[in-house]
Amino acid sequence: MAKVLIVYGSGYGQTQKIAEFIAKRLRERGNEVDIVFGKRLPRNLSPETYEAIIVAASVRSMKYQKYIVSFARTHCQLLQKLPSAFVSVSMAEAGGGFQTSWLEKFISDSGWKPAIFRSFAGALDYRKYNFITRMIMKKIAQKTRMNTDTSANHEYTDWDKVKKFADEFADTVA
Repeated sequence: MAKVLIVYGSGYGQTQKIAEFIAKRLRERGNEVDIVFGKRLPRNLSPETYEAIIVAASVRSMKYQKYIVSFARTHCQLLQKLPSAFVSVSMAEAGGGFQTSWLEKFISDSGWKPAIFRSFAGALDYRKYNFITRMIMKKIAQKTRMNTDTSANHEYTDWDKVKKFADEFADTVA
């Protein structure tokens, strides 16, 4: 089976949770998987030693993490050559749909046009937000008819969709 690298960016932990779920599923399918936080890449990380790469990022303030864009730009040629995928995590997915402008900007800024792209809903982690972010997210949640109870966190990720993606990617690298 394949040696797979997953590099992720996460603001409040939902993208990390999704990346870890994908890694677990790929391992169950017989793949060797390394998962790394894109903000703290190990100095000895050599993406060229992998047979496939998944890059996952969350949308915050209508853009992906700069360190994820930088990773994709630095390794653009390798990402184009290997089986690779880009996973986007956002609340927009839960509230009515993915904004293509985010992906277009990512492609423009990184130079990498992912052959495989998936978008998953994230979570409203009200209890992790500071007061201002909590109020902003509550206002957005009201407009999109999501949960506005700020005393709890609310997860919208469709884990069956994530599993299906992981299985499809595993089939791609098999």
